Amino acid sequence: MSLYFFKLKPTISTKTKLKIMKKLKFIFPLFAIILLISCGGTSNDGATKSSEGSNTEVESATIENAEYDLTSKGIPVIITGPEGAEIKDGMGNMEFDGIKTINYNIFKGNFNLSVTMTDEDAEEGYAAELLSDAKMYVEEEDDFGGYIKEEANGFIYKIETEDGDDYNFYYQFEKGARIIEFEAGLNIFSEYTLEEIETIYSAAKTAK
Repeated sequence: MSLYFFKLKPTISTKTKLKIMKKLKFIFPLFAIILLISCGGTSNDGATKSSEGSNTEVESATIENAEYDLTSKGIPVIITGPEGAEIKDGMGNMEFDGIKTINYNIFKGNFNLSVTMTDEDAEEGYAAELLSDAKMYVEEEDDFGGYIKEEANGFIYKIETEDGDDYNFYYQFEKGARIIEFEAGLNIFSEYTLEEIETIYSAAKTAK
């Protein structure tokens, strides 16, 4: 499950966004089931082929990389990720009280990197505040399973769910007076493995 750790001052709290995303995790699969039934369902062969295709994409993504420049989309950052990935509008694009939040996902197979930036200059000490808030809200989750890795600008953590362990991360990068935030994008139908999260986290750390 994806958790959106962008912060708007003084708009919706990050904790509220976490609750919204948690609910979406259950809403989207239900919608997908209804859609499949209305279309007459699909064969197991088709599902297997789709899964195999996805795995092939991820395997190739670890071999061939490319740079993705989001400057033209309003986020002044270049990120290295799997070759052939798509840049898609994220769910966090919004404007509140004249302040715009820009959110895009770099997506291919099981690789889904969410990149978010609030379009205003950050005050001194705001980066540390964001990092502290991200940790606080993660630790308040009932299913919080601890940190896997903690670094100066980010961390990887575990969520223990009924379906098994899920992983995600938070990472931030300062570019001029702006703070750009990263996490794994929403994974609707399955949990992220630690290996997948480590791959996406490593891509976030290539930000320049």
